[in-house]
Amino acid sequence: MAKEKKKLTNEQYKSLELITKRGILSYPHVFEKGEYEGKETNYNFTLAFEKQDDDLKADEGMKPFRQKLLKAKQLFWGKDPARWPKNLNTPIQDGDEENDEGKAPMPGFWLVRATSANKIPVYDNSSPPEPITEEGDIYAGCICRGFLQAAVYTISKKNNGVKFYTNGLQKM
Repeated sequence: MAKEKKKLTNEQYKSLELITKRGILSYPHVFEKGEYEGKETNYNFTLAFEKQDDDLKADEGMKPFRQKLLKAKQLFWGKDPARWPKNLNTPIQDGDEENDEGKAPMPGFWLVRATSANKIPVYDNSSPPEPITEEGDIYAGCICRGFLQAAVYTISKKNNGVKFYTNGLQKM
């Protein structure tokens, strides 16, 4: 049984927006859609944030991300966590945790994934920012910040979660 999607006000949508700190761009699919198991996916990227960064000690650096995700859950499913779907997927990953292959993807970092159904606008660091259109100018390892918006999704009983959509990426 599919639930009707809750309509949010413009103010509520704005409250879910987040501009990230500088992070290391990883797995960028900003000019072409990504691919997973032979199927085309959305545009997406991952930003990696060093855990030892003074601003990101322990789990504190993920606090703004987690707060936006919590707010999205509360706006869509209510404030009572008992009413939320179980086993929610999340866009935040601890780079020290081993994956299914027994490897830690990026030790010492937090990884935050963002997606978009539409091509992601990419900008340089000039004032005012100019669009970047050359694919070679955006690559894994460059320093960027993301313009994100928290959201929830419910696809099936076993596929529910919170995610970040991206409204843009800025190369620093």
